[in-house]
Amino acid sequence: MNKKIRIIILIMLLLLNSTAYANNLNFADDRGILLFEEKSDTVLYEQNSEIRFYPASTTKIMTALLVIENMNLDDKITVGNEVTLISADSSKAGIKQGEVLTVKELLYGLLIASGNDIANTLATNVGQKIGNVNNTVDSIDYFVSMMNERAYSLETKDTNFVNPHGLHDENQYSTPSDMLIITRELLKHEEIKEIVSTVKYPLVTKTSNYLWVNTNVLLHKNWDDVPYISRQGKNQYYSQQVNGIKTGFTNPAGRCIIFSANKNKMELLGLIYHSTYDDIWQESIDLMNFATETYSYINIIENNKEIDSFKISNPRDIEHNSISIITKKDIPYLLYAEDKNNIEQIVSYDEEIFYEVEDRIYKLKRNIKENEKVGQVTYSLDDKIIAKSEIYTANSIEKISFLDLFYHWQFLLLCFVLLCLIIRIYRVKRKRRKK
Repeated sequence: MNKKIRIIILIMLLLLNSTAYANNLNFADDRGILLFEEKSDTVLYEQNSEIRFYPASTTKIMTALLVIENMNLDDKITVGNEVTLISADSSKAGIKQGEVLTVKELLYGLLIASGNDIANTLATNVGQKIGNVNNTVDSIDYFVSMMNERAYSLETKDTNFVNPHGLHDENQYSTPSDMLIITRELLKHEEIKEIVSTVKYPLVTKTSNYLWVNTNVLLHKNWDDVPYISRQGKNQYYSQQVNGIKTGFTNPAGRCIIFSANKNKMELLGLIYHSTYDDIWQESIDLMNFATETYSYINIIENNKEIDSFKISNPRDIEHNSISIITKKDIPYLLYAEDKNNIEQIVSYDEEIFYEVEDRIYKLKRNIKENEKVGQVTYSLDDKIIAKSEIYTANSIEKISFLDLFYHWQFLLLCFVLLCLIIRIYRVKRKRRKK
């Protein structure tokens, strides 16, 4: 078997394995799943993405969004009696009445320790500030109305909030598609990206010492560091590529996670709802593997890459009668593995500069400089344009002019006259010899 055939077979096997993985990516029917790639604005996988699920503590993503949009990170907040409205057996950060903390510190406790008490504290203070409400319960209610107004402004389709923390309520629901919209909006804030990627956050106040640990198992190298878990040793679900964002759990909601990850040049957001603790972490890994094994970024257009070259029929210098066409920027595109050979390239040139006179031979209308824009290249897939770019010359070339032609004919005429003269002289000499 020759080398070329072996290479072709190997490529086919790789593509088949990638497709097989995609076809075998099966989740339980009651899961809500959504996998999204941010740079390309592409949904890579979805299941029940428009179905209502209880959001549990992923609710805190909307809470954090309203906080960062309406408060300054260094604003100081005094913890009030709102923390007593949370049941003792729910997820709490442990903050105490009378403590003074900054908004940024509270956001750490909200998003990595999943503190329901902190959710109430932040909601109370935002509600008081924006709604000018003093009563604790009324200020939280006002904040919840803000949550729903913000969801509406983001054009979510099937979301309703009744509390800022995510404790179960039949009337608190959302869809994976809606939660993706809210999450993307929150992650526009760089400070939030820093917070949700934090594994442990120690905090010392005048009255307490806190160590808030991220509830996202995917961020922990060892089980010993994971809160509420009795396992020990290396965490097989740890992923260095994961950098956020929020977990959730109630009995009716099941296990929920929204994770972010940077892997193989992809910026992934994965959402899983109504899972189990035994399954959700492997399901998250499976989603990431699916993305990287089924899709890849390629540079459809590359800086200084030649995309075309051809001969010129009327160059001034006949020894330099070709021109190379290049692009001047990189344009990456997220491509499904099976589509790689289906991309069509169409190059169009400015006919005011040159035009085709024969197959792959063009005639100049004027001189061309190096790096001069001469047209456009377009790439399409399934009749849809996926990328386009202006194109430029990699070298200069001059058109032969009338004066050049005149001098050219003058030269030929001179050569002809000289040749005739030489022949005449030769004949004259021969005649003399004969005499």
